[in-house]
Amino acid sequence: GFRHSAESYHILIDILGSSKQYAVLWDFLIEVRESKCCEIGPEIFWLIFRVYSRANLPRDAIRALNRMVEFGIKPSVHDLDQLLYTLCKRKHVKYAHEFFDKVKSGFELNAKTYSILMRGWGDVGDSDEARKLFDEMTERGCLVDVPAYNSYLEALCKGGKGDEAYKIFREMGSNGLEPDACTYSIFIRA
Repeated sequence: GFRHSAESYHILIDILGSSKQYAVLWDFLIEVRESKCCEIGPEIFWLIFRVYSRANLPRDAIRALNRMVEFGIKPSVHDLDQLLYTLCKRKHVKYAHEFFDKVKSGFELNAKTYSILMRGWGDVGDSDEARKLFDEMTERGCLVDVPAYNSYLEALCKGGKGDEAYKIFREMGSNGLEPDACTYSIFIRA
């Protein structure tokens, strides 16, 4: 007979979510957990984050991360990044940032997490919020890499602050970081 694979479960989760059958989706996950027929991994939750974000239900996406422990998964910074990314991609940056502020003390944060939020604020044209995140990232001692600078520079340019972006760009070089093609393309598009 037919044996389900992790991929078939992912497809089913995506279909249930896309057709807004959220209660059935969770019932299905509980059934899978109880029958132990398939391991429920973080990737299933990343799909759920995406499903709820696409449906403009950011609070439900956040609740899904909080429910991971019910399925034996301790959320990692990678899971947090996935949640923040899917929320920001759908312009739910305010929800993403509020949640980040609540949970950041429980995670070992890195430049990628901050970059996701800075890019999100840039996409909605709020370079001031991106600046606050950049400052917080450096104050916390996170290793600021080229992608983090690129996210910040892009947010500044999208927010109409090209002069400030150029100043930060020059600071980047004095901090021993070599701009990449993405860095230059930010200024070309600005």
